[in-house]
Amino acid sequence: QVHGSSPVHVHLTSDMLAHTHARCGASDSEAAIVLLHGFLGDRRDVEPLRQKLGALADCISLDLPGHGDSAWMPTIDAGTSAVDAALATLEALCPPPARLLLVGYSMGGRVALQLAARLPPPRLAGLVILSGSPGLDDGALREARLSRDVALAARLRAMTPPHFDEWLRREWYRAALWGGRLQEHPSFERMLLRRTDGAQPRDRAASLERESVGRQPSCWPWLEAPPAPVLYVAGEEDEAYCKVATRLAEHSGVAEPVERRLVRVAVLPAAGHALLLEASAPVAEICHAFASQVLPPPLVPASPPLSEGVRIQARGPEGVDALSARLLPFRLPLTAPLPLARGPPVTERAGVLLLVEGMAADGRAVRGLGEVCPLPGFHSESLDEAAAQLRSVAHRLQGALLPFAVARLDGSMSAWLAAACDRPSKSASGPLLPSVRCALEMACLHLLAQAASTSIAQLVCCARRAPYQSHVRINGLLARGEASSLEAAADAARAAVDSARPSSRACASGPAVKHAAARMRTWKVKVGGGDPAADGRRIGKLLLGCTALGARLRLDANQ
Repeated sequence: QVHGSSPVHVHLTSDMLAHTHARCGASDSEAAIVLLHGFLGDRRDVEPLRQKLGALADCISLDLPGHGDSAWMPTIDAGTSAVDAALATLEALCPPPARLLLVGYSMGGRVALQLAARLPPPRLAGLVILSGSPGLDDGALREARLSRDVALAARLRAMTPPHFDEWLRREWYRAALWGGRLQEHPSFERMLLRRTDGAQPRDRAASLERESVGRQPSCWPWLEAPPAPVLYVAGEEDEAYCKVATRLAEHSGVAEPVERRLVRVAVLPAAGHALLLEASAPVAEICHAFASQVLPPPLVPASPPLSEGVRIQARGPEGVDALSARLLPFRLPLTAPLPLARGPPVTERAGVLLLVEGMAADGRAVRGLGEVCPLPGFHSESLDEAAAQLRSVAHRLQGALLPFAVARLDGSMSAWLAAACDRPSKSASGPLLPSVRCALEMACLHLLAQAASTSIAQLVCCARRAPYQSHVRINGLLARGEASSLEAAADAARAAVDSARPSSRACASGPAVKHAAARMRTWKVKVGGGDPAADGRRIGKLLLGCTALGARLRLDANQ
């Protein structure tokens, strides 16, 4: 509730898959490279490949349904196929007439192949399949494969995160297709951590059933005459997919020069199915060479219009220069008292919203919001002091031009604020208070993002030419002395051990899993300021709960 003003409602939602979008440099790219991970993975698996290909075109890495950050998005229907979800996301991120080079590994390769078959031919620049199946021709084989995948999905649904980790090590990554040496690879443990990083086996189970090769239509007929060049890559120790490579090579026109073949095949030595791990450098080189041939040359990077910006307008009754800024006090009651390291528990947060209004270059009126909300006992300034300073400097911004260059976050924002406020670094009233500077910078970035019809994150990434992440992970907070679903999970796990029952059943039906907060992947726990032995006992119990839930602990001892 904002006192003295109508409530401001903000609704954040997205039907798109979680993604990383890295621009090549030009504002309107003619092409994009789409990177799709395999089963149990996420978009972090293809990050080295994205970095290699990023100089050629925009790169979009997706988290497929049931994986990565997409698994935690309530707007993604559990029944939506990966092909449909990816297609909808790409239409929003990179609409026609931009051309697409699809690159997929394993399950992602199957999704990429089905996407290629559904795209209008002018949209498809090329296709790279890394150890992916074109499908099964025989109906009986499809039924048998679907039965196996359904059975495995049932096993996954019964697993807790600890059992999932054990299954990965003892069964999944010891299968013949991995070649026998995968677990000896120096990067295996890091890859495994990505698989179990807050993993919910039930999400993977749903994906396995939905995207089973047994449900996939055969794409072999499409590969006989693809409308765009295709590159198929397999590891020589991956027998099943080497057979696919051999079959494709036999029908690819071996008499033609390699660069003129519609389907090109490469088999990499000393590698099994884990091409992105065991053969990351050769895969990146092959994909780069292929992409260089099938994509148009990248546009010359366009310089951001750093001289352009938003003109801050004056508004207010009776001609008062109110900046275009209004100060709106607010009080936000907490759902429960929040214990801090010192002082009484906090029961509410009080602050002031800074509403800045301006005019974009196209004449649109835009608004930006900032917040002053110092924490009593921790900030050096009080709310009254911060609000008074904000009120004194806000009117000085009236009529100023806010340039897009400040979104670089390279010091230009501080320089602009100093010039616009017409205040040296030190003056009679002192420098900007930290909470006041925070409010001004927040409002300015929001104002620019509104003028550019984008988000603050996309604005900053564009200004810095950095990859844009559609989603970031947040921590659950456990204050000192606060009970949690983690502790409930620890109690359930301990009870299972004490009674010699499988901990999977105890955890699956316990109160921790039913609690929405149990889906947090990382918990920040406040420690210090008390008895170290008591902290140690609590952390030990929380670790047991983390193990049961597949979560991680972050210990925070500051203040």
